[in-house]
Amino acid sequence: MALAARPYYELSSPTLLAREPANDDGDARPAPDWLGWQDMYMHLESRRAAMYAWRLPWWKTCGEIARYLLPRRYQYFVTANTYDRGQRRDSNIVDSTGTLDGQTAAGGMMSVLSDPDRPWYKIGPAAPGIELDRAAAMWFDDVTERLRYIQQESDFYESLAQAYEDLVFFGTAVAIDYEDGEDVFASRNPCAGEYFLAAGPDYSN
Repeated sequence: MALAARPYYELSSPTLLAREPANDDGDARPAPDWLGWQDMYMHLESRRAAMYAWRLPWWKTCGEIARYLLPRRYQYFVTANTYDRGQRRDSNIVDSTGTLDGQTAAGGMMSVLSDPDRPWYKIGPAAPGIELDRAAAMWFDDVTERLRYIQQESDFYESLAQAYEDLVFFGTAVAIDYEDGEDVFASRNPCAGEYFLAAGPDYSN
């Protein structure tokens, strides 16, 4: 099939997906009442408002950390059309020892836990004690090598290095993997102040 004839969703690219029209040719029908979309919307909005209120004290703490250690990894006000790009934000840093020490610690975590120059993981069955035949072992090895290749060719390790740095300075980090038509996925790291963290009913996520 020619590339131009393939639907956008098969190319696994958010940019191409965004080119798809929001609606179809006018055949859209309202969702049945039993789907409960209004209830779901109200639940999600209240959840977002609760997370925003819960984040405020942590937001202030992260702001103080960023002010003296890592000012460009924090957003004081997450608003659209902010025209402060390129401006100096390090006027409160008198001694950069803390910043350099934190970056050294992040680099050490990267080299010990996930060094790009050595195989630091291997995919296999989740349950211990399972005996694999040759075909299954070859399949796991093949998947492992494919994943390593994708990580090496994409920006995965750059994103991972930024996540380690955020962990050292702010105690938490977020890395989001987006589908990409050329590199399979592209990793992005929202800075402190741009995301919410919350626990589910079982406190696992």
